[in-house]
Amino acid sequence: MPHLMALRGEPADAPPIPRQHIFDPLSAERTRAGRPGAAGRESRFFAPGAELFAQDQINEDVFTLVEGWAALHHILEDGRRQILQFLLPGDICGFVSPPGGPAPHAAEALTEVTATVLPQSQFVSMLAADARQAASVIGRLSGSIVAAHDSLVDIGRRNALEAVAHLLFRLDRRIREAGGASPGATIDFPPTQEQLGDALGLSAAHVCRTLRVLRERGILSLDRHGLRIHDPGALNRILGQDERGVSGSRQTGGERCR
Repeated sequence: MPHLMALRGEPADAPPIPRQHIFDPLSAERTRAGRPGAAGRESRFFAPGAELFAQDQINEDVFTLVEGWAALHHILEDGRRQILQFLLPGDICGFVSPPGGPAPHAAEALTEVTATVLPQSQFVSMLAADARQAASVIGRLSGSIVAAHDSLVDIGRRNALEAVAHLLFRLDRRIREAGGASPGATIDFPPTQEQLGDALGLSAAHVCRTLRVLRERGILSLDRHGLRIHDPGALNRILGQDERGVSGSRQTGGERCR
């Protein structure tokens, strides 16, 4: 199982998240040669809660996060939200096929976000002209596919304890790969319990109860200071099989966190 291997320090199944954005500055020689690339890009700032692009609206740009956290989400007609992916620096979003069509989901800044923005038409031209950039994009998008598959398993087959533990483990691993934080250190973790619930199909109260169990067992802590994994071995065992303490049911409402 890939997540168990990663906890033991073996290679993870998802590629590391680079700290820089994909559009490297063009050299003077490359610019004079007239090759398409970064010349048409711009950097934009988004305040927390601002949308990078809206669901069902025409979006003509590709966004690459440089700083901050964002989330891809889909809103149902009755207002319920499913978070599809938490976006970290280096992640790409916004591309639709055919280019310039309506976005099937939205992207929202969870913190202050800086993103590189490039028109989709120029993005396609850049990939066609630069095999190195194309390979970089393919690698990052393949990592997003792995993350989507992990999320599907979390929602569809893991109980609440397993799902919350696995999501936190995956995000902790990605943050450490991106920033080089040492094992056992507290890392900045902006998502709220409600947002974690929206990613897993759980109520915020059930996420709260599950986090309390993980904290009481000394496995991890998540508070206003950030996320810290205290006992990777115990977390490993949870990801292998459920233990006592939290029912396997996936409650989505009606609970209160005490």
